[in-house]
Order: sequence, then structure tokens, then C-alpha cells
Amino acid sequence: MTDFQPSSRPKVTILGGGLSGLVAALELVKLGFPVQLHEALGRLGGKAGSDGDPPLYDAELNPNPNLSLPAGVASDHGYHVFPAWYTAVRGLWREIGIDPEHDVYRGHIYHDLPPARQGVRQPHAPRPPPSIHQLAAIAELILQTDDEVEDLTLQAFLRSHSYAPRGQPIRLDAFLHDVLTSGARDVSARVVRNVFRQWLPVFARSNWDALRGSLAEKLIDPLERRIEAAAQQAGVSFQVFRGHRVLGLEPLPDHGLNVHLSDRHGRQLTERAERVVLALPPEVLRRMDSNALFRRAAGLSDLFYLRSHPYAAFDVYATIRLDDLPVEHFSLTGSAYGIRGFDISRKWPRLEILGRSVLQFVVGDSRSFGGLDNRGFLEVMSREIFRHLPDLEGRVACYVPHRNLDAPLFVNDVGTWQHRPEPVSRLPGVYLAGDYVRNETDATSMEGAVRSGLAAAEALRQACLPQARPVEIAEPVKVPDTIAALIDLWPDDPMAARLQCLEWVRSLFARS
Repeated sequence: MTDFQPSSRPKVTILGGGLSGLVAALELVKLGFPVQLHEALGRLGGKAGSDGDPPLYDAELNPNPNLSLPAGVASDHGYHVFPAWYTAVRGLWREIGIDPEHDVYRGHIYHDLPPARQGVRQPHAPRPPPSIHQLAAIAELILQTDDEVEDLTLQAFLRSHSYAPRGQPIRLDAFLHDVLTSGARDVSARVVRNVFRQWLPVFARSNWDALRGSLAEKLIDPLERRIEAAAQQAGVSFQVFRGHRVLGLEPLPDHGLNVHLSDRHGRQLTERAERVVLALPPEVLRRMDSNALFRRAAGLSDLFYLRSHPYAAFDVYATIRLDDLPVEHFSLTGSAYGIRGFDISRKWPRLEILGRSVLQFVVGDSRSFGGLDNRGFLEVMSREIFRHLPDLEGRVACYVPHRNLDAPLFVNDVGTWQHRPEPVSRLPGVYLAGDYVRNETDATSMEGAVRSGLAAAEALRQACLPQARPVEIAEPVKVPDTIAALIDLWPDDPMAARLQCLEWVRSLFARS
């Protein structure tokens, strides 16, 4: 308990209504802070949201305004899985009332779908177990110190340790695409090490979960309702302004910022915000940089060291039911674009009643699509999926493209950790949230977004209400004591640590 009353607590302005901003808002209203949230789009959720009225393209790849999504269905920016090591996300699920038995389905394995032969679709098969070279690479990567992996890409680490027979490619991409948003050529070895340290201890369980509906229906809308209920219970206001785009940030003499905005009608306004959570993507914050901000908080300019790129996706509504597709996620093996798919009509109740397949695809490497419009993008993607699913050709009702050029994802490049900001900025009264902000998850993910929102709220609580109960942040998955001991052993006896860790990894994959 605290002596402060809600009426005495300062208003907090949150800029950005994505997942991290919404999570911060929930914790702050629970603490009794009035919250005012500004979101540029007409909906909440950001990259974790869904479009209720996206552009639809017919079977000839023409935009068709007469087409519509089924009643109550929204289109995600691609399918989303929640690995078992997403502990903060599951804490949020409990908070907003997601029922694991009815709202969630569990996945166990991934399938590979090879290209068709002579126009005939080939059988899918569970992904083969990793080779001994891959297992050895994973085992040794787990043991590395920060200094040993900080300046290496994953590819550089693998090649420097010769984890493949001569002349053969070194691949861990299949694992990375399952939990990250970029392949081995982009990602830093440090980030992959941290992912494996959290992922492998729970790998033998159900490997991932997904929601039985769009993110809007199952996650973002319930989260907004929970914030409203918590604000009402605390006796504070929670205001959401959709269509409010940030134009500029001007530091105030003491605390906070003057926030220059344009509303949905194009009118410009200025909001004085003495306590601010910047839940804006780094590419948006970079546009806010100015002489005044640099003089007060030069660290924000480190965001220019961070890179983002789009992660494209698309939905395919078929006219038939493809009954012999995998019931879990599958990869189009041999695809140059790293395409992975899932038949969501098997798991979403609103789609199961249609009696036809609805496929969601994500595109692991979409950097070459920058000059294409939606039609050009769909031409490339439809050729690729028909190469693996020839029985789908001529049986498409409509396409829903999501090139996501306006919503790129932060890339976990080598050397970016030192440039990623802390939740507390150098500007008094200004806090940062987003999966690019330093957090224990490290990797670009919804887990990182949730953790950063919680951390921003906790930092603000410490500054304004040190007597209040701390924001509860779930502990990340920790490596078992056996592996922790091997990490300590590594500098003194790397061979013994390497062999024992390899045996642990081998037994883990054997059990799973």
C-alpha cells in the first residue's frame, strides 16, 4: 500500500499503441496513474494487431472491393507462434483471461513440404532431427561468453568452428525461422545463443502455442478491455486517441516533452507530457531526432545504428478443403524466400465452419520485394506456393497481402546490443518500450515487447511511487544447473564442457 492517492499521481502519456505500449498502460493504470495513449493507426496492436478490412485480391490478382473477409474474422500480419519460453507473454495471457484449453492450441512439430514433382504434390514429413554437426554447433554456442559472440554473426561463428563437412552448407535456419524473424545471415551469434539458452530447457514440452483466432480477437481487444476495467477499478482515466501521428518531440526544461501531433483530420496539436512512455518503433523515433533532443539526450542518436526490415506475409482463401495438409506449421522446402505456412481453418472456430482451407504464410526473406506493389508481390508468392501446392492452383478465392513495408521489424544485427536503449532514457520523465529496448529476451519478439512494456512501467513506478508494489515481471527461462555449471567450466576446460553439453543437447532432442 502507499500513501499516494490516484488523484495525486501524474498523468502518463504513451506514444504508440502497439503491444509494448498497451502492456505499459495496463500496469500504469493498475498503479493508479491516469494514462493517455496516442496511436497513429486507426486500430491498436501495431505489429501484433490485425486488419479487419484489408485490401483483398481476387484469383486473377486484381484488387476487388466486392470481396470481404468472413464475419468476425480479421487478418493478422502473418501467423504468430508463442514458444514455450515466452513466460512474460503467458503472464499477460493469464491477466487478460485467455483460456489455455479453449483459446490456445499446442504445436509439437514442424513439417517440411517439398516441391511438387510433375505437377503432383509430394507428401509432407516431420522435419528430420538435427545432424550431429548441428547439435555440436548448438551445444558449443550455448557455452560461449558475451565476449566470444558479441562481434560475430551466427554464420561467422559456425564457419570459424567448422561445424559442417567440407563443402556442405552450415544451416541452423530451420531453427531460427521457428523463433526469430531473420535467417542466419543477419542474426548475431549472441542473440541466437540467448534464444537457445531459453528455448532448450523447455524444448521437450509442447514446443509452441498459437491462438485460436486473430491477434485482434484473442489478444489486443481483450487487453484493451482489461486496461479499461483496471482503470475503472483504480478510479483513473484511460484515454485512447487513434489516428494521432507523432510529428516531433521537443524536450521540456525540467521533465518530459512537448509532443507535436496530427490528428485523424490532419489538424496539428501539441500535448505537454511530463511523464512519457515512447512506445514507438526505432525507425519512427529516428525521424524525431533534432538538435534539441541531441543536446539533452545524445543517446537517442544510437538508434541510427539499429536496422529494421519488413517481414512480409499473405493469406490465401481457397475454394476447397485441402484435407491432406499438415495440421501444424509447415515449411516450403527449397523456397528461396523462406516461406512457412499454416492452415488456420483447422484451428480458428470462425473459419472451421467455412469448410475450405485458409492458409497463412510468412516470408522469412522479403528484402527483394521493396520495388513491388501488392500485385507483383502476390505474383511471386503465388508461383512459389503453386510450385509446392499444385492442387491449389485454380482453386483460390482471394488473397490478402501484407508486405508490411510500413511496419518493419528490428533486426538483431551484430553489435547492436551496445546501441539499444535502456527503458529509462537520459531525458527526465521519458521512458522507452519496444522489443528493440534492452530486455532479457534479447531477440525481436512479442515476448520482448511485453517485457519492455513491463520494464518501462516499473521504471516509472520507481521514479514516482517507490513505496508502491513493484510491477510483476515473469522470470525468463533459465538454463538448468547442469548447463550453468558447464558454462562456468568452459573457460578452464572447454573440451570437457563441450562434450558434456553435446550429450545434454543430444538427449534433449531424443526426448522431444
